[in-house]
Amino acid sequence: MPHPAHPRFCGRDQELAWLRGHFDAVASRDAEGRYPGPRMAVVLAESGLGKSRLVQELYIRLTEDPHWDPPEYDYWPAAFGDGGVNLTVIPSMAGHVPKGPPRFAWLGARWKSPDERNALERRSVLPGLRESVTAHAEVLRSHGSAWSEVVRRARAVSREEAVGITADVIGFPFFGVALKVFKNVKEIATDLHRGPKHFEEVEKRHIKPEVDEVVDVMRELLDGRGTLPTVMWLDDAQWIDPESLQFVNRLWAEARKRRWPLLLVVTHWERQWRELALAEQAGTVNDTLYDYFGQEGVDLLHLGQAESGALREYLVSRLPGLSAAQQTLLVEKAGGNFLTMVENVGWLIKNPLNFVNRDPAAALSDAGARTAQKWESDRQRRVTQFFGDLAAELQELLGWSSYLGMHFLREVVEEYAESKASRPGAGERLAEAVDPLVILGRRNEYVQEFRDKAYHDTASKHFREYLEEHAAELEAVLRRHLIEWINNSFDAQGSEIWPDESRGVAPPPRSATALSNAERRDLLDLARRELPLPDKPNWENPQDLAALRAIYLSIITDWRDNRWGSVLSLGNALGEISFEALPSTVISLADQEWLADTAKTAGALRAAAGIARAVLAHRRRLQGELGTPESRRDVSVSLNRVADLEQALGELPAAKAKYEESLEIARALDAELG
Repeated sequence: MPHPAHPRFCGRDQELAWLRGHFDAVASRDAEGRYPGPRMAVVLAESGLGKSRLVQELYIRLTEDPHWDPPEYDYWPAAFGDGGVNLTVIPSMAGHVPKGPPRFAWLGARWKSPDERNALERRSVLPGLRESVTAHAEVLRSHGSAWSEVVRRARAVSREEAVGITADVIGFPFFGVALKVFKNVKEIATDLHRGPKHFEEVEKRHIKPEVDEVVDVMRELLDGRGTLPTVMWLDDAQWIDPESLQFVNRLWAEARKRRWPLLLVVTHWERQWRELALAEQAGTVNDTLYDYFGQEGVDLLHLGQAESGALREYLVSRLPGLSAAQQTLLVEKAGGNFLTMVENVGWLIKNPLNFVNRDPAAALSDAGARTAQKWESDRQRRVTQFFGDLAAELQELLGWSSYLGMHFLREVVEEYAESKASRPGAGERLAEAVDPLVILGRRNEYVQEFRDKAYHDTASKHFREYLEEHAAELEAVLRRHLIEWINNSFDAQGSEIWPDESRGVAPPPRSATALSNAERRDLLDLARRELPLPDKPNWENPQDLAALRAIYLSIITDWRDNRWGSVLSLGNALGEISFEALPSTVISLADQEWLADTAKTAGALRAAAGIARAVLAHRRRLQGELGTPESRRDVSVSLNRVADLEQALGELPAAKAKYEESLEIARALDAELG
């Protein structure tokens, strides 16, 4: 069932046929079984005109097509029917159990505005893209053996009935991805528990430019047996970063060369596209998405204002009792913008007094009609007017939310409202801003986001004009929540708690380690911004613990995503920290050893040496207390780690002395234990 606030797909049939035609073209084979090659469909529109909804509908139609997702396979979950409440570009596989392997792939990435208060950088979406592929490798690993009989029967049917799909496709797509991903996971797990490694060995195995690595993953998906026709949706691409653009360039070139069945769908604001065109023509920029304009296989769709008939169709589906004149009035007030229409309908149904007999299925009351008559039809003016008509309490909540950023932790606003500002019921009010007012959407269970930047800007203006005195207290609540999220991720021994189903380990729900890589990175970016590490940390202070742990978790997150440039930068930031004074209950000694190895691998040699020397000092103290063979062995390993780093730094006499001491310990242990 569609979400009640969700605009039904109305009036874009011609545009959908255009988009579906591109998919059908890349997914068709010639008489020799070859694909024709990739296509790029660029959808240009201003906010609220339905470009994302158009792409979502392609997914819905493909998953309803028995050829592309037959009921006996049911690989893809129902998605995008929630009214845009969840602001995602890929369906969540959580809670959905596929019955068979997919016949097409749906991947996606979404950029965020680079001027958000809580965004540290214009971030590459490559980790998210890779994550969206590898999620399906995990599904394959979990269900592949159970699908064998389904695949065998499908192959038989395709041969007997000449079904237009080859046995290659009815197989185990993502198989190459699964092998690659789980081989890497095994190596990563091994790295976490082994001693120091030579830099050259790690470099050879793990360090590869991120663009190359994600192209490799796509190659596994789109090359050879098990190839899947693939849709990759790049949303809000007006904010594309240089690294992601480099990936698109590489992917497109290889897809054309190898004739991959790839449909790249790019959604982009139209005004920014025109600005790119002018800048390219003036020679002030180069290497942008506009460079694809005019290339073979690239098609542009300018999504104009919605037709009156389409807006009327949606209106009748939501408010069936309106008179013809009332329908005409509301269509006019929408100004050709679907999102404005959805917001206006939400505003009306929020107050039963807007309808005859207080029945939303009836006509508008005189009061409701007078209200609608006053509405602006221009989108920007309507947003300003709409915000001004909200209850003062909701304006306040949205103002506080905007101060936290375009996306924000909902719980921070709720706690501040209820405990600091004596505004009970904040959760219900924010839920109202999601549905029916559709001002906010959800990124996940904890994070909400302004659906239209115009609302964020308007709420921010309201904050600056009326709510500035709340800034310090609001930040204090935010810091407290961030401290809790970060510190919840560690046990009493200073080891981070990662989910591990095989051992029944589940981190606390409100912990950074419980989040996906992409969501965790958002939280950690915000934590590093709001919780700066002081020059002289107090390790009894939970905030200072969280500040260091946020850097440490950021390094792990970026290491997992092969973002070595970021690991280097974060590793160098640790060079000022005195790890010798750091209790092992903040970050365990084993984790500090891993941190030193990883910082070294990234090239942050001095920071790595400082951490390794601190670990060695801890190991010596423990050896003095315990005097066991195991504690002596640990000292020997730490000596080797420090010596490796000192050798790399050119401190050869110091390195030689430590190697000799380590060798002496090893020989003594050998003689003692045989």
